Amino acid sequence: MAMKENIKPATGRLGVLVVGVGGAVATTMITGTLAARKGLAKAIGSITQMAAMRMQDGKEHLIKDVVPLVDLNDIVFGGWDIFADDAYEAAMYAEVLKEKDLNLVKDELKAIKPMPAAFDHNFAKRLNGTHIKNAATRWDMVEQLREDIRNFKAANNCDRIAVLWAASTEIYIPMSEEHKSLASLEKAMKVRKYVKQHNVAQLPKSVQDIIRNHQDEANKYEASAEEDLKKAIIGAEFYVDGEHIEIKGGDAKSKLDQALEYLVTHVYSELGLITKNADTDADILAVLQGEHLNGVMAGLEANHDAAVKMEEYLEMQYAKKLPTSMADVQSRYQAIPYGWKEIDIAVVAAMLIYDQKVTIKYGGETIQPGNPKLPDMLRKKSEIGRTSISKREIITATKMRAVKELLREYFDVMDIPDDEDGLVRYIVEKFEEQKAHYEELNKRYEGHKYPDHHLVTKALSLMESVLSQRKDNTALIDRLLKEEDSLLDNKNDMQNVEGFFKNQVQVFDAAVRMEAELRNDLSYLQKEEEANQALNQIRKITVVDAGQSSVYRRIPELNGLMDTVREGHGKLLEAKRAEILEIIRQCLSEIHTLAGDVYDARAISERADKFFDQQKARVAELESLQLLDGLVPQMWEYKDDTVDKIDGIVHPKTPVAPTVKPNEGGAVTPPAPKKVIKNVYRQAAFPSKTLESQEDIDAYVERMRAYLTAMMKDCDGIKLS
Repeated sequence: MAMKENIKPATGRLGVLVVGVGGAVATTMITGTLAARKGLAKAIGSITQMAAMRMQDGKEHLIKDVVPLVDLNDIVFGGWDIFADDAYEAAMYAEVLKEKDLNLVKDELKAIKPMPAAFDHNFAKRLNGTHIKNAATRWDMVEQLREDIRNFKAANNCDRIAVLWAASTEIYIPMSEEHKSLASLEKAMKVRKYVKQHNVAQLPKSVQDIIRNHQDEANKYEASAEEDLKKAIIGAEFYVDGEHIEIKGGDAKSKLDQALEYLVTHVYSELGLITKNADTDADILAVLQGEHLNGVMAGLEANHDAAVKMEEYLEMQYAKKLPTSMADVQSRYQAIPYGWKEIDIAVVAAMLIYDQKVTIKYGGETIQPGNPKLPDMLRKKSEIGRTSISKREIITATKMRAVKELLREYFDVMDIPDDEDGLVRYIVEKFEEQKAHYEELNKRYEGHKYPDHHLVTKALSLMESVLSQRKDNTALIDRLLKEEDSLLDNKNDMQNVEGFFKNQVQVFDAAVRMEAELRNDLSYLQKEEEANQALNQIRKITVVDAGQSSVYRRIPELNGLMDTVREGHGKLLEAKRAEILEIIRQCLSEIHTLAGDVYDARAISERADKFFDQQKARVAELESLQLLDGLVPQMWEYKDDTVDKIDGIVHPKTPVAPTVKPNEGGAVTPPAPKKVIKNVYRQAAFPSKTLESQEDIDAYVERMRAYLTAMMKDCDGIKLS
């Protein structure tokens, strides 16, 4: 009888959730799928994509063309893992595929980030999951997994979800009634959750009886399974590492103990080198800080022989000039004949680091023992492939001595670390501080013309040259010794610069400000020869020669030169203020005389008083001769306007009606046209001049008369403004 087929078409997106998505199997499968659907590789090993089947027409067709399977482009990958590394990092650690192949789909792999896994250390004791679910009961854990699936399906717009198992093998669990169906399993988990959340002794007797019956039944099945397992062990043949071994008589526990002892003795023969197991990263950090040696004689500390074994391996790798990563070390010592845990391997490596017997590099940069990320570099699977470990190249005593002498001379200190790691750390810290100091000095040159800027930039360049080799201890020491002469020469050259910014910059800045503020008063200062010459010297020091080293010896002159300028400029200010105050007095005198006791003119006169009081305040405030002179035209103009207003009140003009006379023919003669009055600026008519004799006065008056006569041409009158 032919079987009835009812195969639904594979439409829509398919979500593939992998348990253990960060493992070697899962990441290899996912990478191959991604590469195949981008046309970068063939789907070798995939029956659905590459295999064919013979059909009724006698021809072979690819299975994917016959069976309604989802298109590779419609697959979305996700899953759970006990480590948080994305799929790219996990695949790099697995080292199944080469980096160049992974990089073809790097972006897609990095986008696959695992969800926290449902994990119980009791079921996989060699694993220490760090990316796991926090669930009080098994039922809570199941509900979290269901929520993960629902969320993934919605977030990725999937029509269907398939879950694949690719996680590590777990311990053997005896079968019982609760494992025979999904309903039984769910019921058992719910009962156990209920028991965990309630005080059974306080529950009704009927409920207690139900719980007790379930527990009794479970205990019965467990006891039966345990008995069957013991019988199986007693009658079993034992093989260790592929070799059949004879086990002496005894119960199940005795036989298992004999087998495990044989396993450790003949297979994991080096397991005993680990005499103290670690639990957390805190144990690694403690070793890096030397706490494992507290109260213990050298050579008797825990795991000493394991450290010796690892050191021998690294010396062999060094002799063969073979690069070694922490991934290589982890792989070697987790395998036969060692069987060490990854955290114990990290602790042993930390012992070698503390003893300065190995060098750790990450991304080509030497990692110091105090680096807080060092534990991750020694054990985290996403980091150990990028972390190299090698036998340390010892820096010779001669170089160490030379470097310490250089540091004492350069930094003027005596206390220099004797060990290599401490010395390197000291060099990096001190040169970073020095670089930051020179960067601050360099910023102070912005907007200023201070001397020897090139020395500061050279000092910065030297700091960067030394620090550029910080990734490698040996290279750092060599670079420091290479730059020794340049560093010491620059230190001597910088003494003037340091002294300038410590003691001289304030007076230099004050001189620069004075020179800038007096630029508009240069023509006035020519009348004070000594002050004018002093200002020229200030300009030479702060502007012309400012960038040169020779300026340092002249900076002490600035205070005296500024005093001379202040004295001369002060005399000119005093005279100018007296001159302007006299103008104010004359203006007010004319206004008050004209206003007299006329009531209507009083308000105008009072406003004039306020205006000229303000001008007096400005005269006292201003320090620029040019700005003081600028007040004069404003005051004269204000005075003239005020006088005109008062004159109009004191001597009002009687309006005269235009007379209209008929001419001989009886026609009306039009009114005379409006007069044209030309404005003449008083400064042009009466230029500033010193008159020393009657002849000077006559000549000045004659020039004034000629100028005003000329202005009267082509107009009906002139107005002096």
